[in-house]
Amino acid sequence: MLGGRVDIQIHKAGRIALVGTSAFTIPGNLRDVQTISADQAISIVSNGKRLAPIDIINVTDLAIFPRRMNGAVELRLVFVVNVNQKSMRVAERVLVDAENGSILEVRSLIHDAAQTH
Repeated sequence: MLGGRVDIQIHKAGRIALVGTSAFTIPGNLRDVQTISADQAISIVSNGKRLAPIDIINVTDLAIFPRRMNGAVELRLVFVVNVNQKSMRVAERVLVDAENGSILEVRSLIHDAAQTH
Protein backbone atom coordinates (compact mmCIF):
# COMPACT_ATOMS: atom_id res chain seq x y z
CA MET A 1 0.00 0.00 0.00
CA LEU A 2 1.67 3.19 -1.14
CA GLY A 3 1.46 5.91 1.50
CA GLY A 4 0.07 3.56 4.17
CA ARG A 5 1.26 3.90 7.73
CA VAL A 6 0.64 2.86 11.32
CA ASP A 7 1.11 5.21 14.28
CA ILE A 8 1.66 3.87 17.79
CA GLN A 9 2.06 6.11 20.83
CA ILE A 10 3.44 4.57 23.98
CA HIS A 11 2.88 6.17 27.37
CA LYS A 12 5.97 6.73 29.49
CA ALA A 13 4.66 3.97 31.78
CA GLY A 14 5.09 1.55 28.86
CA ARG A 15 1.43 1.13 27.91
CA ILE A 16 0.10 1.71 24.40
CA ALA A 17 -1.81 4.99 24.52
CA LEU A 18 -2.90 5.26 20.88
CA VAL A 19 -2.94 3.16 17.73
CA GLY A 20 -3.88 4.76 14.42
CA THR A 21 -3.63 3.70 10.81
CA SER A 22 -4.25 4.92 7.30
CA ALA A 23 -4.95 1.38 6.13
CA PHE A 24 -7.82 0.37 3.88
CA THR A 25 -9.63 -2.90 3.40
CA ILE A 26 -8.08 -4.49 0.34
CA PRO A 27 -10.47 -6.52 -1.83
CA GLY A 28 -9.28 -10.10 -2.25
CA ASN A 29 -9.70 -9.95 -6.02
CA LEU A 30 -7.77 -6.70 -6.58
CA ARG A 31 -4.97 -8.55 -8.39
CA ASP A 32 -7.53 -9.92 -10.88
CA VAL A 33 -7.99 -6.47 -12.47
CA GLN A 34 -4.48 -6.45 -13.96
CA THR A 35 -4.80 -6.38 -17.75
CA ILE A 36 -1.48 -4.81 -18.78
CA SER A 37 2.05 -6.14 -18.28
CA ALA A 38 5.09 -4.49 -16.74
CA ASP A 39 6.55 -4.11 -20.25
CA GLN A 40 3.38 -2.32 -21.40
CA ALA A 41 3.62 0.03 -18.39
CA ILE A 42 7.19 0.89 -19.40
CA SER A 43 6.06 1.51 -22.97
CA ILE A 44 3.28 3.84 -21.76
CA VAL A 45 5.72 5.88 -19.68
CA SER A 46 8.37 5.90 -22.44
CA ASN A 47 5.93 7.18 -25.04
CA GLY A 48 6.91 10.71 -26.05
CA LYS A 49 10.19 10.77 -24.10
CA ARG A 50 13.51 11.37 -25.80
CA LEU A 51 15.66 8.61 -24.37
CA ALA A 52 19.44 8.42 -24.58
CA PRO A 53 21.38 5.16 -24.18
CA ILE A 54 22.25 6.10 -20.57
CA ASP A 55 18.59 6.59 -19.58
CA ILE A 56 16.74 3.87 -17.66
CA ILE A 57 13.03 3.21 -17.28
CA ASN A 58 12.02 0.19 -15.22
CA VAL A 59 9.19 -1.25 -13.16
CA THR A 60 10.15 -1.62 -9.53
CA ASP A 61 6.88 -2.85 -8.02
CA LEU A 62 3.24 -3.78 -8.40
CA ALA A 63 1.49 -1.92 -5.59
CA ILE A 64 -1.82 -0.62 -4.30
CA PHE A 65 -2.40 3.11 -4.67
CA PRO A 66 -5.17 4.84 -2.70
CA ARG A 67 -6.43 7.32 -5.30
CA ARG A 68 -8.18 10.22 -3.61
CA MET A 69 -10.86 12.01 -5.61
CA ASN A 70 -13.72 14.23 -4.45
CA GLY A 71 -13.41 13.15 -0.82
CA ALA A 72 -13.46 9.42 -1.63
CA VAL A 73 -10.69 6.84 -1.88
CA GLU A 74 -10.49 4.25 -4.63
CA LEU A 75 -7.84 1.52 -4.39
CA ARG A 76 -6.03 0.99 -7.69
CA LEU A 77 -3.50 -1.69 -8.59
CA VAL A 78 -0.53 0.13 -10.14
CA PHE A 79 2.87 -0.49 -11.64
CA VAL A 80 5.53 1.69 -10.01
CA VAL A 81 7.73 2.85 -12.88
CA ASN A 82 10.98 4.66 -12.16
CA VAL A 83 12.39 6.99 -14.79
CA ASN A 84 16.06 7.91 -14.58
CA GLN A 85 16.92 10.17 -17.52
CA LYS A 86 20.45 11.24 -16.72
CA SER A 87 20.64 12.83 -20.17
CA MET A 88 17.95 15.36 -19.20
CA ARG A 89 18.31 15.47 -15.38
CA VAL A 90 14.92 13.79 -14.90
CA ALA A 91 14.22 11.31 -12.12
CA GLU A 92 10.61 10.49 -11.41
CA ARG A 93 8.23 7.86 -10.11
CA VAL A 94 5.23 7.21 -12.35
CA LEU A 95 2.20 5.20 -11.21
CA VAL A 96 0.52 3.38 -14.10
CA ASP A 97 -2.91 1.84 -13.56
CA ALA A 98 -2.50 -1.93 -14.07
CA GLU A 99 -6.08 -2.24 -15.33
CA ASN A 100 -6.37 0.47 -17.97
CA GLY A 101 -2.83 1.86 -18.43
CA SER A 102 -3.66 5.41 -17.39
CA ILE A 103 -1.01 7.42 -15.58
CA LEU A 104 -2.32 8.20 -12.10
CA GLU A 105 0.62 10.11 -10.65
CA VAL A 106 4.01 11.49 -11.63
CA ARG A 107 6.29 12.47 -8.78
CA SER A 108 9.73 14.01 -9.20
CA LEU A 109 12.49 12.27 -7.28
CA ILE A 110 14.73 15.34 -7.54
CA HIS A 111 14.42 17.74 -4.66
CA ASP A 112 16.30 21.03 -4.80
CA ALA A 113 16.67 23.17 -1.73
CA ALA A 114 17.06 26.90 -2.13
CA GLN A 115 20.00 28.37 -0.29
CA THR A 116 19.36 31.14 2.19
CA HIS A 117 21.87 33.56 3.70
